[in-house]
Amino acid sequence: FTPTDGQVLDIGSADNTNSESFDGVGKRSFGDMQMSPDMRTLYVVNLFTRQIHALDVSGATLAQVAILQTW
Repeated sequence: FTPTDGQVLDIGSADNTNSESFDGVGKRSFGDMQMSPDMRTLYVVNLFTRQIHALDVSGATLAQVAILQTW
């Protein structure tokens, strides 16, 4: 499911005719992910917002993940 403009589009619709969902392929998800050499920062490309996020993943739990910077 991808929320857009207050609307939820179901990619798995029964009749596979939801053209808005198919149009979103490659545009509404995460693109490349890359770990830093020291394995403490994960860089993620958000295709929908066209931003790169640097995430601190050095903590012991998922709750400790934090966004360091966004471009």
